Amino acid sequence: MNKDKITTELENGICELTIVSDHCSASRTISATLSPNHLPDRKSNFTNNSNMVVFWDVIDEKWQTLHISSIGDIERMTGYGVKHESDSVAPEKFIALFESD
Repeated sequence: MNKDKITTELENGICELTIVSDHCSASRTISATLSPNHLPDRKSNFTNNSNMVVFWDVIDEKWQTLHISSIGDIERMTGYGVKHESDSVAPEKFIALFESD
């Protein structure tokens, strides 16, 4: 996983980052974004370091910086392109759910 892929996903919505530790097998998740729709008015201390990612922590409401090697996985939870079109439900099937007794 590289910085460009991580940044692109964060810019397109809220993502769940799985953070892994080098020292133990424990992991944790962070809800993060760089989407302008979810950012605060205050600016971050962005870094030009190619190994670091700066993001807005949606739950703790603060800027955070992580080394990219700490990010084990990223999954976008909101924004365009979250699900593949084959996963979508046809409108008539969706409406039928509410019309049934």
